[in-house]
Amino acid sequence: MIDRLSADTDSDLTELTTVSRGSVAAQWARNINQARYNRVRSTGNAVVRDAVAKRSKKQNIFRVTACIDVSSVNIRDALDRMGWRIIVVTRHDYFSAPEEVLRRVRDALIERGMLGVRRRFRTEWTRHIVGA
Repeated sequence: MIDRLSADTDSDLTELTTVSRGSVAAQWARNINQARYNRVRSTGNAVVRDAVAKRSKKQNIFRVTACIDVSSVNIRDALDRMGWRIIVVTRHDYFSAPEEVLRRVRDALIERGMLGVRRRFRTEWTRHIVGA
C-alpha cells in the first residue's frame, strides 16, 4: 500500500490508517508528502520477505520481524537531481573492509563541504563493527 500511495500523487493518504495508526500514520503521510513536494517518483515495488510474528506476553501485541527488499525500487535519479550523494555499501564491504567504508563516507562529507571532519580515525570505531 505504501508503494501505491507513494507512486500515485492523487491518492488519498487517509488510506494509510488501514495499515498504521496515530504517529506512525502521520509520519508516513509526512514522508510521502515531502517526497511528492520534492517530486521524487519511485518505480518498482518493495517486497516484504521472511516475515515472522510472535505474540508477546501482553494480549494482542506482536513482535514482527521481516526483511524488506527494495532492490527493485528506483529513486536514484530523483535523488541525484536533488543533489544527494549516494554511497553504496554492501554487506561484503562493511564486514571485509569497514575502514574503507568509513573513508568513503568521510571523503564524501569533505567533498560536500562539511567542516570539522576528522582526517584520521580513532581506534575506538572498531568496537562498533563486529569482525572489524
